[in-house]
Amino acid sequence: MNLPPYIDRDFVSPALDVVRVETTREITLAAEGLFDPNEEDALYYVWMGEHSGLLEQAEVSAVPGNPRHRDVFHVYERVATNIDPCSERLRDRADETIWLIVADRRFVRVTGSEVEVAPEGFLVSHSWQLRLRPGLCSEAL
Repeated sequence: MNLPPYIDRDFVSPALDVVRVETTREITLAAEGLFDPNEEDALYYVWMGEHSGLLEQAEVSAVPGNPRHRDVFHVYERVATNIDPCSERLRDRADETIWLIVADRRFVRVTGSEVEVAPEGFLVSHSWQLRLRPGLCSEAL
């Protein structure tokens, strides 16, 4: 029986759901590991922003040696993305929601705002809301 993959909140960084962005430095969002109760060849993931659109689409392999998380889940490699708060799409925004979407089957459709997984696959997600300090990027000009 296929069970959904898992994103453990204890393994995401930053650990906050709302991240206050006070500087123009890139922000790294990450899941230090992805998990699945079923042993899959790979897990598939997408980084997507509310205003930024599709940031990355890729797959991740199981960690060598088949370690287990909570004695239930197979462990998959770390995934991360860097967000430039002063990118063209974010420059005049007050906030941006970034999603990490993980599936145990390939994506059959990925657009700038939605994804669809192959039949019998599961999707799970985690999100961060970036709150950009007013005037942040105008200072960098």
